Amino acid sequence: MAKHPWFIHDIQSKKPIILYDIHEDKIYAYPYKEFKAELSLKSQASLERDYKSASALGRMVVFVRDNIERKLVSYVMDIDTMNIQ
Repeated sequence: MAKHPWFIHDIQSKKPIILYDIHEDKIYAYPYKEFKAELSLKSQASLERDYKSASALGRMVVFVRDNIERKLVSYVMDIDTMNIQ
């Protein structure tokens, strides 16, 4: 992922949920509430914990989706360095 100042600023200010679809090879950004509403109750609780922690620490939540394997995995990443936690 290329670093673009506008992209980093948007993530810091709007705090979206980032979704990377590995088969489409595309990155999407969703509002937190809309993304959370599409998850199961268990996943909603997990996302809520991760999102609150990430927001407080200046990080972001990134999901990687694999539709073939039917997997959705989340990561908490630093915004500035893009390192996986």
